[in-house]
Amino acid sequence: MGVRKEVSPSMMYNFLTIGYTSNPYNTQETFYEDIRSLPAASFLIFSLASQTVTVEKFWQPFINVDEKASESETVDKFTYLFLNSIQKRLRSNVAIGNSLSVARSHTIWQKITGTKRRIKQMGNQPKNKAK
Repeated sequence: MGVRKEVSPSMMYNFLTIGYTSNPYNTQETFYEDIRSLPAASFLIFSLASQTVTVEKFWQPFINVDEKASESETVDKFTYLFLNSIQKRLRSNVAIGNSLSVARSHTIWQKITGTKRRIKQMGNQPKNKAK
């Protein structure tokens, strides 16, 4: 009963060789043959009466393009929105973590935020060896 649960050889190969858990060329492909994932921001409706499947979007980004804006106005607006977004996410009383190199991350954060706030490093880091 139900759908057969056979592993997709191509997905298994991609996972074992390059660590992919999804297919960038076919986002609906899963680890199982004949089982597909829904597109992003979608839901599925199955009608028992008519035995039909319908997939509908529940969210679509609204893109407002101001074609009258100059390039410099567009860059200024993007910079303002980007920095404002970063500032809102920096509201914290705990260390901020990232996975960039120390020098690069501090330079980037200082330029973005305009602060000298320290960043806690995460990920693979060279360990100080005692001599």
